[in-house]
Amino acid sequence: MDIPNQLLVIAGLIGLAVALTFAIFHWSKFEEGYEKGECADPERVARDNPPDEWSKSHWANLPH
Repeated sequence: MDIPNQLLVIAGLIGLAVALTFAIFHWSKFEEGYEKGECADPERVARDNPPDEWSKSHWANLPH
């Protein structure tokens, strides 16, 4: 392949990438907005993951 043909192939691939990106976001393949997740058992998670000493000492010193 000579250089003009290579440039056409590269330009075509870039155009394809732009078109696919537009199509994915335009036709809402992803859900819109942010949804806050919640764990199934928050008390168990808090019990299994206690705060470490550093965070306890720093959270206690914050103004409320």
